[in-house]
Amino acid sequence: MSDTPLPLDSSSDPNPEPTPSPEPMAPEVSSPRPRPWNWRPKVRWFAAEYLIVVLGVLTAVGINTWWADRDARTRERLILEDLREDFAFNKSEIQHVRDLSDRLLIQYNQLATISADDLAGMSPDSIYTYVESTFSSDTFDPVTGSLDALIASGDLGLIQDRVLRERLTSFMEALRDSEEEKQAVIDIVIQMIKEMSRLGGPWGPPRTPFPVKPDDLIRLRDDAAYMTGARLLRWGAWYYAELELEEVEVAIDSVLVSLEANLDT
Repeated sequence: MSDTPLPLDSSSDPNPEPTPSPEPMAPEVSSPRPRPWNWRPKVRWFAAEYLIVVLGVLTAVGINTWWADRDARTRERLILEDLREDFAFNKSEIQHVRDLSDRLLIQYNQLATISADDLAGMSPDSIYTYVESTFSSDTFDPVTGSLDALIASGDLGLIQDRVLRERLTSFMEALRDSEEEKQAVIDIVIQMIKEMSRLGGPWGPPRTPFPVKPDDLIRLRDDAAYMTGARLLRWGAWYYAELELEEVEVAIDSVLVSLEANLDT
């Protein structure tokens, strides 16, 4: 056997460097667990904020509503006061029409019994009152400015009292129903003035350009056609004042009652 040593493996390092010792591993540090999210405070905060916003909106709406209602009630009261003034005037006007109709009717009836001598000795003012009874009359011209403006503006709904609104409507209907008879009276008055011109007129009271004289009145009274027309006028004026305007006056009274009740509250 040969004593020749075996060759070393080339991969073997005759002077191997010592293998470094592995560094000691740092102890493993556990990561902190995330804290759970507490949603309750957030919800409470959101609820509080929402409540504040809602209350603010509701308060603003409430104030605006209160102010608008207050303004509407102020306007309503002013409207009611204007209506009361107009309807009180209308009631007095109806009474004026009636009073004049009664006076002219009495004077017309007296005219037939007065002698020519008595007429000749009358004052010019007295003579004219008898002439007036043959051709004159008055009709009801209501003051409806406040009511017309209320309807035209669309503010009729401002009146809270439903009964009052209905009575205002009834007044307008009664007024329309009386218009036909009113126009009939006006037509007769116009016709009588034309008839008077046929007999030399028309004449007026003293201190006018054409004052009436006793002879003028006698001429009118002696004309059968003229006196027939005067009689028709007196009848028509009485019918209009006493019957047609009665429904209008009833409607006015009912409106005034409701107005007083609303204004007293």
